[in-house]
Amino acid sequence: MASIPDRSSGDAVTESFTPSEKFYYDDASIYFGIDGVLYGVHLSRLTQKFNFFSTFFSRDSKDIATLVQGKTPEEPIQLLFGPRGGRLTHKEFNVVCQWVYESAFFYEKPSAEDLATLLYVGELYGDSSATKFAEKAFSKFRSPLDPIARIRHGRTLDRFPLAESGYVDLASKSDLRLLSSEQIKELGLEVYSTLLRFQAKTDAYRLYLVHPPQPLHVIGCKYADFDQSPCAEQLWTFWSTVSRVLLHPERREHLITFWSVIEETDRRTLLLCTVATIEAVSASTIYFYEDYLFVEALKEIRKLDGFSSAS
Repeated sequence: MASIPDRSSGDAVTESFTPSEKFYYDDASIYFGIDGVLYGVHLSRLTQKFNFFSTFFSRDSKDIATLVQGKTPEEPIQLLFGPRGGRLTHKEFNVVCQWVYESAFFYEKPSAEDLATLLYVGELYGDSSATKFAEKAFSKFRSPLDPIARIRHGRTLDRFPLAESGYVDLASKSDLRLLSSEQIKELGLEVYSTLLRFQAKTDAYRLYLVHPPQPLHVIGCKYADFDQSPCAEQLWTFWSTVSRVLLHPERREHLITFWSVIEETDRRTLLLCTVATIEAVSASTIYFYEDYLFVEALKEIRKLDGFSSAS
């Protein structure tokens, strides 16, 4: 958690600060010095938004650090963050202040990095509304870099649903072969290879949709007298086989129902529109199989990235 240097301990941090251009108010009630920048803000607004600060400033009044630090710009509170240690940067605290004073900014055109930082500070300082807003807003972003940002911050916060949305977008909307070496390095070679295998498998099965075998009439076909091309019988055999082979048992019930209904009818009544129906349902079979493949890929990625079972 963030901490305040105890002056009596002899290890207080001494640092010069430049007032923030945006978040230094003349009537400020609390002062923070972060990354060389001095913030003068209103304690009431800060504690209203973030549970951490509400708890922090309601501690025992005997806490000398709380009483002394932050009351004047000459002795600001110097925040040290976070779950993994290290110094909080002024860019991150700018986002904290923007959420407190200028929340409308995040409803207009925030960047992916702005939202990722809002998610981070929301998690760090205990504002579930900031966290939920950022996660929801991420779903509206579709630039190639945004999935990487979501994965990065999902890993940082051990929040698999956030990283998962990045994996899904990356695998389904990007050609992974075009990623830069820096992006591949950030993903990790094992995760990248897993996603690439998923894309290769699904691309192979999509070939069935684009280039299905020619279902021509065979010798002795009872439908040869019908002027139908392609042959409904052969088309039926091909796609029903594909469905049964590709689909995971738990995900093919609706298609099996479809097949059984058709099998109870006289297939001589199959018209071209019915052939098209079989093709359409079979196309959905392929996409359901893609979904199954990706579920399996995500299970593997979750283990590779070391997400906790509770994330």
